[in-house]
Amino acid sequence: GNYKITGRFRDPITNREVGCFEFRGRIVNAPSLQTISLGRLLSHWLRREWD
Repeated sequence: GNYKITGRFRDPITNREVGCFEFRGRIVNAPSLQTISLGRLLSHWLRREWD
């Protein structure tokens, strides 16, 4: 299915948003469970690193 990844980069000192990214793509021939797990893993990582 289709997926979309977004995230924001923040300055670690001022906590101001200094940029963002958006990635769109399509997973081909991937089981739904793998797709959901990948999405959750990426979401967790993005929140930890840049939120």
